[in-house]
Amino acid sequence: MSFSFKKFLLFFSGAGGVLLIDQQTKSWVLCLVPDRLSSLTVTPYFNIVHVWNRGVSFGLLKYINTVWVFVGFVCIAVIFFIWCTYKEALYKGVLLYGTITGGALGNITDRLMHGAVFDFLDFHWGTAHFPAFNFADACISTGAVLLALLYRR
Repeated sequence: MSFSFKKFLLFFSGAGGVLLIDQQTKSWVLCLVPDRLSSLTVTPYFNIVHVWNRGVSFGLLKYINTVWVFVGFVCIAVIFFIWCTYKEALYKGVLLYGTITGGALGNITDRLMHGAVFDFLDFHWGTAHFPAFNFADACISTGAVLLALLYRR
């Protein structure tokens, strides 16, 4: 296993950048939409809302809260281990691992500070709403899909 400063820098730039943007957007939206009962209509298909997610993705398992902080740390450790041990990791892949890690850290930060994850992006078609999510969720999902596409054989 060889250490590469470029990979290290890419990984932590991705993770730190996502964490910073995630926490900043959440702080901004909390000021913009301070009340859980209010929302801001941006387009006919998109709102900014105020939702505290006590579960995991899309509010699933919302009654088992503290265990998910531990699961998040384990996932980050696994991502870091894979990144460190996969000798031929592509630089693009390293950045994607970093963005996934940054997203996980953003949501863990919310859980530690507030006991729940703040979600605010609400896409809908008429009355059918996709579950609200945040920047960290988008980075985790996008990073995972792009990694799968990058490493498929």
